[in-house]
Amino acid sequence: LADRLHPLRVFAPTYFLIGLTYVGSYFFVHDKWSYLFWTCLTITAQFANGITYGALLPQLFPREKFGQFCSANATCSALLCLLLSVPMGHLFDLLHSNYRVAYLIGAGSIIGASLMFMKVHRNYEARHGKVPVPHAG
Repeated sequence: LADRLHPLRVFAPTYFLIGLTYVGSYFFVHDKWSYLFWTCLTITAQFANGITYGALLPQLFPREKFGQFCSANATCSALLCLLLSVPMGHLFDLLHSNYRVAYLIGAGSIIGASLMFMKVHRNYEARHGKVPVPHAG
């Protein structure tokens, strides 16, 4: 699908689908079999999204500085995980280790991110697929 439709058109729906599986997991996981079922659905959605993500970056990042953009992307992702791990740990402590809430937190962040990605897609379409190359100053 990513090759036929374009990674930008497939990424947001697959990401949104992950969020929906998290919501479903929150409401419908009650025993080991329902956990297995919803985990398989979530992993399938994550697999589809991961494949699309691999095809997405070469489309979004400028070719001239692709390595720099990938490095910045990885650094920002790692920094965000580092900064959010302690507050999330405290939140789980406040909720008395109710890890079902992790599904809702994940769903909220993923659905929010997929909505923000739609803005990226609109900007890409408005520029007719031309990615501007920022210059170091």
